[in-house]
Amino acid sequence: MAIFLQVRAGKLQLLVDALGVHEILSLSDLPVGGQGEHVEWRKQVLNSVPVHSFFVQEQGERSMGVVYSASDGDVPLMLEVDEVIGLRNIGPKDWLPMPRLPLETMVFFDALVNDLKTEAQVFRLKRPLESSLFRSDLLPEQLPETHKGA
Repeated sequence: MAIFLQVRAGKLQLLVDALGVHEILSLSDLPVGGQGEHVEWRKQVLNSVPVHSFFVQEQGERSMGVVYSASDGDVPLMLEVDEVIGLRNIGPKDWLPMPRLPLETMVFFDALVNDLKTEAQVFRLKRPLESSLFRSDLLPEQLPETHKGA
């Protein structure tokens, strides 16, 4: 079994590896929370990723921040989400087959499960993952060769 943090941004639900989570906090508690591409956290300036707009979802509240490292040893980034649903223990038999996804999205996800309370599917964010992929100016044709789909 592995432990994941389940979060929601609009209708999109994600699982992030709990090993990569540094802290969960309200964006209103941050000096620049939710107002730009960067936030200050513990005397560090972090890249801030509004999950709604990054994954082209309907805009939501963006009230919570998850300080997350996409790879061990990476500088963390801030994932801005509407809701932190909670921790989930997920076993090997819980994973579902992945649907076909657009190239620009499939580099981020590698598995999915069903939500426990709704019929929604919850996508697992790959880890390790190059944090440079979270740049909003990165176009699909600029993705590194190692992340291009088959």
